[in-house]
Order: sequence, then C-alpha cells, then structure tokens
Amino acid sequence: MAYWCTAVTKSGKACPRPALKGQQHCLFHLSGDEKVSISQVQKPLTYQKTIIDFFDKDCAKVFKDKESWECWRAFCKICYGIPLGEEEMELYQYCTKREKPPSNPIEIYSICGRRGGKSFISAFMACFEALYNPWIGRLAPGEKGSVFIIATDRRQAGIVLNYCKGILDTIGQKAKVYREQIELEKTLIEVKTASFRAGRGYSTLMIVLDELAFFRDEASANPAEEIINSLLPGLVEGGKLVGISTPYARMGYLYESYAQYFAKENEDVLIWVAPTQLMNSSYSEKQIDKLIRRGEAMRSEFMAEFRTDVESYLTREEVEGVMEHEAVYHQVGSERYFAFCDMSGGRNDSSAL
Repeated sequence: MAYWCTAVTKSGKACPRPALKGQQHCLFHLSGDEKVSISQVQKPLTYQKTIIDFFDKDCAKVFKDKESWECWRAFCKICYGIPLGEEEMELYQYCTKREKPPSNPIEIYSICGRRGGKSFISAFMACFEALYNPWIGRLAPGEKGSVFIIATDRRQAGIVLNYCKGILDTIGQKAKVYREQIELEKTLIEVKTASFRAGRGYSTLMIVLDELAFFRDEASANPAEEIINSLLPGLVEGGKLVGISTPYARMGYLYESYAQYFAKENEDVLIWVAPTQLMNSSYSEKQIDKLIRRGEAMRSEFMAEFRTDVESYLTREEVEGVMEHEAVYHQVGSERYFAFCDMSGGRNDSSAL
C-alpha cells in the first residue's frame, strides 16, 4: 500500500496528504469499498536513528569514560522503549521498584543525587531530540520545533544549555549559538524560566525541567503543576517531558508525582530514583560518606531521599495517621453549627475545619 494518497485533486496535482494505514487514499479520498479504522488515520512516527546509536556512535567522544555512564545508557533505553539486557533490567527494577519497563513513557522524572550526571544526560537527550525527533518532518515551512530547558532562573537553565553546546560542538554539528538558545536548521534548544507563560504558542519536541523540586513562584501555590499544565498541550506526538532534580521536602509537584507513581506500573509516567554513587561511579564514595555524616540534608543531596527536617510542626505521617478521608458530621442535641473556610488554590491541599 502507498504511504501518500494516490488521489488527484481538482487542480490536477497529487494529493499531499498521507494515505491511511493499509489503504491507497487519505481520509478525504476514500472510496466506498475501503474500510478504515482510527489506527489508520496517521502512520506512527519513528526515529531514523535510535538514541543508543547516537550514544555509542555519534557521541563516542562525548562519553569517554563509558563505564561511568552505563547506568545512564540503560536509562536512555528505558525512556525510548528499547529492550534491556539482564543487568539493565535489574538496574531498572532497583531504581523504579517496578517489574516491567513502559513501552514509551511521556513523563519521566529522574530523582537523583548531586553530581550524578542528570543535567548532562538531559542535555544529551535534548540534543538527540533537536536533531532526530521524527516530528521535524511535519513542521510547516518556516516553522521550527523547540526543545525547552526550564529552571528556576536562566542562569541555572544555562548550565544545561552549555552542556548542549559542548555536545553539539564535539560531534561537529553546525549551530548558531546565542545567549539563551541554540539554533539548528529546523529546531531550537531554548532556555526558559519557571513560568506558566513561558511555553505557550510553540511546537515543543521535548521539555526538560531542571531541579524541578525547587520551582517557586509567589503567585502560585504549586508553580510546577501550572507550568507543566501549560506546556503539555504544545508537546508534539511522542514528545517527552523530563523532570530532573535532587529531592527536597515531601511537598510540591515532584513529591506528589513520586507518591502517586513510584513503584507502580504505568505506561505514561516513569519515576526513577537513584543515589549519586550508582549513576556516577567515578564520584568519590569517601567524599559522599564524609558529607552524609553532616546530617539529613546531605542524605537528600547524595542518596536521593526526600527530607523530613524541612516540614512543618507535625510530620506528614503524624497528620495522616489521625485523618478521616470522608466527611463526618455529628449532630449534638438541637444546636446548629456554621462553618466557613477559605481554601488555598493549590493542588490537593490538605485542610481541617
């Protein structure tokens, strides 16, 4: 069967639309004897090159100490649904507490210790998407697809952008480099601040949320959720949202996603948790042990554990232990009771009255 519609338009030109799967014509030129299903409306997009080919061949000079990057190589396989080896499967099960890898996750949250390499691997994935995302072939004339790097401020996001510059330069890829963006032939890698207004109106190939646990905004109770809600509608088919961060307090979007999806089988959302030493074996274990002895804050930084010492007066477990999750009303005699509550506008805020 043809990929492009074989019909001829009234102007005598070939129809420019893709044919439906298993048919000779597009949706608008189907003949009466052609049957169609929803899955035939558009041919699935596929990458011309796998991210592992990009890792092993194109970026061989980028990852000189390959042994220290093996765990991140397996992580890339998981993000793109590439089959895993036996040791890679063990790593997946350890870091996700899940049995079966998802076929093609859309949202990926990597909660890793400091100096684990998460910012660099995010830059690597951003470069791969900017060069080989299959949606690039469907962009309108003059349109450029965007890869966003979003952080609490431009300086922090610029760290990932600088990694992107270094990777593209090492592989000999021509690009125009500006202060807050890299321009390729058909795509842009751009720095954005953590604002829900940042990504509207773009065709987005990939979104990198750098240090997601630390997103703050005076105008929003949960800025990360507002940002993600504004970005996801612009994400192209098959595009990925990658949140990378060291953990912080047990509150906010990253922790809520962790509580909801970690260790649970899900095709769309993947939560990956790993300490520094696992993801970057070249980092000094002696140095980590020395710093961890300083207290819980350092365990969070290097062991990827959410902190309990920055919570409010009562811990989350203490509050949840005495909570009733259903409304309870007790009538006492003939008295009448009135109550008023002004709730915050955040996500799933707990409250008592």
